[in-house]
Amino acid sequence: MSIRKPSEYFDRQKASVENVIQGSIENSELNTFSDAYDAFKRNLSKVDVLTNFSETLGNYQSNIEKVNHLSEKIDEIDEDIKSLLTKEDLDKALVSQLLFLEECIRDVQDKVKSINQKNLIQIRLDVSDLSETVNTFVDDELPKYKKLVVDSELRTDKKFIKLEENVNKTLEDVGEFVDNKYHELTETLRGINEQSLDGILEDFKILDENFAKLREEEIPKYKGFIVETERKTENKLNDFNQVLEETTNSLLEKISEVEGDKTDLIKVVNDKLQEVRNFRDLISNDLKESEETRQDLKKKITNLEANIIRNESHIRTQNKSLEQIQEDVKSTIQELNIEEFKRQNYKLGKKIKYLEEVFEKFGEREILTESIITEPPFAKNEDPLTPLDQNFVTFDQLQSHYRLFINRIQQQLSTLGGGGETKLKYLDDIVGIATNSSVYDGKFLKYDHSARKFEFSSATSTSVGEDSIVYVAKNGDDSNAGTLSEPKLTIKAAVDSIVSAGTTDKVVKVAPGSYIENNPIILPDEVTVIGHSLRETTVTPQNANEDLFYVGNGNYIAEMSFRGTLPRKAVISFDPTKPRYINQSPYVQNCTNFIPDSIGIKVDGNAAIGPIKSMVLDSYTQYNQGGIGASITNQGYAQLVSMFTICNEEAIMCASGGACDLTNSNSSFGDYGLVADGVSGKKYSGIVTTAAAALSDQFEIDLSTSTLSVSTATYTASTGEITITTTTDHDFNVGMGVTISDLVMNCGGSDTDIFPSGKNGYTFNVTEVVSSTQFKTFVGVSTLNHYYESGGTVKTEVVRPYDGQAVFFNDLYETVDTITITDGGSGYTSAPIVTVSSPSVSWGIAAKAIATIGNGSVTSINMLSNGRGYESAPTITFAAPSSGINTATGTAVLKPEYYTINSSTEISNGISTITINENVPHAVGVGTTVNFFKQSRILATGHSFEFIGSGTEIASSIPYSGGSPPIPENETDSRNGGLVVHTSTNQSGNFKIGDGVTINQNTSSITGQAYEKSLVSTITPYILSLGAL
Repeated sequence: MSIRKPSEYFDRQKASVENVIQGSIENSELNTFSDAYDAFKRNLSKVDVLTNFSETLGNYQSNIEKVNHLSEKIDEIDEDIKSLLTKEDLDKALVSQLLFLEECIRDVQDKVKSINQKNLIQIRLDVSDLSETVNTFVDDELPKYKKLVVDSELRTDKKFIKLEENVNKTLEDVGEFVDNKYHELTETLRGINEQSLDGILEDFKILDENFAKLREEEIPKYKGFIVETERKTENKLNDFNQVLEETTNSLLEKISEVEGDKTDLIKVVNDKLQEVRNFRDLISNDLKESEETRQDLKKKITNLEANIIRNESHIRTQNKSLEQIQEDVKSTIQELNIEEFKRQNYKLGKKIKYLEEVFEKFGEREILTESIITEPPFAKNEDPLTPLDQNFVTFDQLQSHYRLFINRIQQQLSTLGGGGETKLKYLDDIVGIATNSSVYDGKFLKYDHSARKFEFSSATSTSVGEDSIVYVAKNGDDSNAGTLSEPKLTIKAAVDSIVSAGTTDKVVKVAPGSYIENNPIILPDEVTVIGHSLRETTVTPQNANEDLFYVGNGNYIAEMSFRGTLPRKAVISFDPTKPRYINQSPYVQNCTNFIPDSIGIKVDGNAAIGPIKSMVLDSYTQYNQGGIGASITNQGYAQLVSMFTICNEEAIMCASGGACDLTNSNSSFGDYGLVADGVSGKKYSGIVTTAAAALSDQFEIDLSTSTLSVSTATYTASTGEITITTTTDHDFNVGMGVTISDLVMNCGGSDTDIFPSGKNGYTFNVTEVVSSTQFKTFVGVSTLNHYYESGGTVKTEVVRPYDGQAVFFNDLYETVDTITITDGGSGYTSAPIVTVSSPSVSWGIAAKAIATIGNGSVTSINMLSNGRGYESAPTITFAAPSSGINTATGTAVLKPEYYTINSSTEISNGISTITINENVPHAVGVGTTVNFFKQSRILATGHSFEFIGSGTEIASSIPYSGGSPPIPENETDSRNGGLVVHTSTNQSGNFKIGDGVTINQNTSSITGQAYEKSLVSTITPYILSLGAL
């Protein structure tokens, strides 16, 4: 059912003034609006705008299955290819046969190399270019023209077939209609003059003959006429028109002679004649389209001829290039030393002849074909060597017998193959070892291409990269060196050895096993810890009140699981005691956290230095029941890919200006899914320089800031914290970026340095405001103490406003986010009116809400309008029930009303013009303060939710175990100015675009506060205007 028009909610008859007045007395405007809105909602639920959504999704899933099937087939083909005979197999089979011939032709190859390489390369390039040009023409250009001609023919055939079908159908309809009318007229006009009737019938026969002639003779010729010329077809059509006109005139004359009422007859004849004219027009239109097609074909053929001419010219040019190449080849051959070739050819011929003679001698020898003799030594058979114990009378007989015996032995040996030296140290292509083998202990063979021999080299750890790896294994000991043969027992000891050595770019490889670690493990920058595999390497913290790993710049943790106890502590975190500069994010990959009530990854921007303060992860699963999957706070940032959370209190949480990108991830069970809470501390502020009227969205702002002088500074090298005192009040707050410049410091000697050096940047976040003239921040640890001497300035960091910032003007106002029912009341037979008190500011608007009842009580409240301009929570009032005095009660939950940046101009002379996404409902005067904050934000693409709100205990959350029902509202939660931007799907297949639009696949309906508000705002003016009629 489609949405009804606003007018359908009201009586179509115009109401009188008295009726309107009486209706106003009996029903308030609010009740009228409520009834209309209820009817509107009932119709809205039946909107069928997404009936094809399920089918489209099914097609998409089917395509995915086809792609997966294709991938499997490709994998099978890949395996088949791998199983084929390899090049190495062929080389091994042929190498013994090619060695001798290779030696023979080596001299010829050396001579051939003397050919001018430059000329040969140029020849190859020219030939390759020519081949490529010809192939391109043959493979690309000619098929285009061939396809063009074929397509044109196909289109012509289709038009002809379509025309023939239309003509046949029309003729059949005309014949059938004429037959029917003929019988009708025969009955109706029995008394008509027979002579006139015969004339009319004759005219019909003539018309039918013309149609038959057109169908049987002219139409079959149509296709040929298109190919030959259009003129003949036009002539035939003209002839047909002439015959049609003559027949029509004759027919009309005959009809005029008919006696009696001729109205019906004239109408029938005119109708049929009009159908014939329409048919004629249809043929004319088809002929015009055919003419356009033929002209287009002619144009394309002309273009083809032009292209062929151009390609012929190109081929002639290439032929000239080939002739030049032939001349170059001839000149090159003439320059060759022919006599030297002849001499080498003669030597090669002699060697080949020698080989032929050798092969002939092999062929002359008696081939051993008999099997092993099994007869006793004294037995004699056809073999001349038997019996084996025979005696010889003469030496000639013995010599002949011995010669035959040796010949057979040689043949046997030639079939065995192999042979040669059996000891490595005596091989000719190995240098040394034959005389003093002891000096080569512990060395390995290395091939020297220049000498074409193998030589022994020391097996140092540097040559194979072993000095960059520290091994940890269950059979190790922390006193060991950490080598493969002498591993460490714990990751902590391995990391400490790296710190002691003062090195970087180290890898800690952890063998399978479960390791109990004295946490926290503080990883130096650019150090990797990698387990043997996710399921086989487990790390357990020893100290439950400490984080497990502290990471810094460029760290990498992978292939391990975490178990044990860490209540509200992090498995992986920045070091809050010694913040480090981050310009390469720590990376976590392919790990699983099984520690209940823990934080899988904690990105606290206050525990890092630098502009990004970020971590990245891939495939880090959180099965930490009751804990937090990822916590990103204080302007920290994270990129999360394939992060799966199970039974978390909060799956992903961004607060105090934290932000993250979340892709291809899932949140199952638990209390909340994605939570964005609040904004950062104030980053900076500006002053409006040009007044703006109410409902404006653009503002010109002066973002200039003062530079303050430093009076003293105290730096602690071990923690990297510095306390700075300014000569005047600074107006800084925690989280604000402050640029520090030109502090003169010394390191305990006479030399001084300018601080900061820039190694860790120049802008740092305020971590503590001690007083109006003193603040603290982390600037990075050092091995040397630094002492303040003089100078230096500080000022607030101001950047061009950007998307992701939130602002408010002068004072922060609030809106009504939700209404919490404190008492549902009783005795309600219809939904009571909900009244929200108005805000105190003149431009404020009271919030609007409607109640839903069940079993006589108020069960829920839906917000129609959140209102604006509230400085404190408004009063919520429910209308009294129909019976009794137990009225429902509720309280308002407020949400701060920030405006978000859409774009801005570059800062010029301190001025920038910002454009916000909303319209400010009140006028903004010159001198108004604009405060800037970083918004807490989650950007989730393709996220899936399963049973969010069902609890943090897996046993009581699973539906098939009788678990608690999910709470869809808890899937995303934008609190206190934070924002979750998402597209998601839940366990029912319902698709969400943000929090305001939900597409229900089962009912094919669209719901959501934003969607309903958009429809209400569109349709309300029509309802009100119609109600005034």
